[in-house]
Amino acid sequence: MTEEKNVNGKKALRDLAIKIGMYILAVILLFTFVLDIKIQYGNNMYPAIRDGELVITNRLAHSDVETPVIYKHDGSKKVGRIIATEGQVVSINGNGKLLINGVQPAEEIFYKTSKADSKIKYPYTVPSGHFFILNDYRSDMNDSRTYGAIAKSDVHGPVLLTIRRRGF
Repeated sequence: MTEEKNVNGKKALRDLAIKIGMYILAVILLFTFVLDIKIQYGNNMYPAIRDGELVITNRLAHSDVETPVIYKHDGSKKVGRIIATEGQVVSINGNGKLLINGVQPAEEIFYKTSKADSKIKYPYTVPSGHFFILNDYRSDMNDSRTYGAIAKSDVHGPVLLTIRRRGF
């Protein structure tokens, strides 16, 4: 009888280990191929995404203009908003007015868009297979104004969810 309990206990333990392993594998696959996650540091996307918020994107969803996304540049993940896509012409005039194909985009908050110290020459045509990405807080030039258009393959998808981690 004790030998039978011992065998049943080992089987139950093995089954539990297999279930835990399957759950871990599912989570790894989910965050490798479907979702991406980043903690936002800084206020470059203020007011849409604040410092300390957890940002989750859907890698399988289509990214388009006006979409906030997580993207990779120089080995680090960043958050920005797609302003223009391949073939569109981006202009920033001397007054800081942003124009896409000669038209000012409809934005909730209009920031003066700086182009100081930018290596990009305007008007700038976004190359094929790339996005032009800007921060919502336009004074922070750590975006496409500094390092050019971002390859679509470096974009990890549109923001699906932000979770506030501070100020509860």
